[in-house]
Amino acid sequence: MRLATELSPAELAAIVNSLQQALYLDFADRNQKVWNPDKSWDGADVCDQLSLLLADHGLVPQSVTVIPPDPPPHSPEKPHDLDDSGSSRRAAHRRSRRPPA
Repeated sequence: MRLATELSPAELAAIVNSLQQALYLDFADRNQKVWNPDKSWDGADVCDQLSLLLADHGLVPQSVTVIPPDPPPHSPEKPHDLDDSGSSRRAAHRRSRRPPA
C-alpha cells in the first residue's frame, strides 16, 4: 500500500477532484452538471465509490498491517527542533535573520 505522502502533486489533485465530484457533483434539469452543496448521499454508495478511488491509486492495504507506534517526542528515534546549543532553530533564526536549517 502506498502512503499519501508518496503521491505526486498531480495524483493528490486528481484524488481531491474525484472526492469533490463524488460528494458534490450533481445533475440538474436536462442532465446539466452542477456543483450542489446540498447533494444527498447514500453512505454505502459514497464509501464504495471512495474505496474504488483509493484502490485506483494503490492506497488500499492488501492485508492487515500493524502500524508501529510513534516514538515519544524528543526521543533519539525522533528528531526534534533544537540546535546544538539546546535553543530552538526558530529562535536561532530570529537572532541571525537567516532561514532555519
